[in-house]
Amino acid sequence: MILAAGLGTRLRPLTHKTPKPLLPVNGRPMIDFSLARVKKAGITNVIINLHYLGGQIKKYVGSGRRYGLKIRYLHEPKILGTGGGIKNAERFLNGGPFVVINSDTLIDIDLKKVICGKYMFCGVQILEPIIFKFLKKPSCLIESGYKKLLRARLPVYTFVHKGYWNDIGTLQRYKSGSGLTF
Repeated sequence: MILAAGLGTRLRPLTHKTPKPLLPVNGRPMIDFSLARVKKAGITNVIINLHYLGGQIKKYVGSGRRYGLKIRYLHEPKILGTGGGIKNAERFLNGGPFVVINSDTLIDIDLKKVICGKYMFCGVQILEPIIFKFLKKPSCLIESGYKKLLRARLPVYTFVHKGYWNDIGTLQRYKSGSGLTF
């Protein structure tokens, strides 16, 4: 799943007419990096949640054929937050572990190496269906998911990534991501 429903408020004025996942980094929309990352890991079915200017994202990405992926979209009439967006996709994700990537996180991580990393939050998560027990619509993945997993004494694992990572959430971080080479 690629989380792409955000409002992009911290990147205004750039996001007044363009959704954050379509802002260019090195001449490519940010969402291309997330789609390439899941494809490289051998993942072929992708769900993208949409809200703010979501039609532009859907028009750009399309069916996913040019990426070698099958893409489904879930539109959120009212933004559901990270946890709520994942909960909203439960019917498509409840068969086993699944990957969740923020569309605005640029990272050179090898997903094949972290798929055994269980639960994490750095813009990339590998989640088990038990997460749906804790998530509601709307909700925050950290508050409703991770903190409740920890309180229930369920395992939460981490993976230490020593490569590139950038959450393109502010104008300053957006500008710093423009020299990517991966």
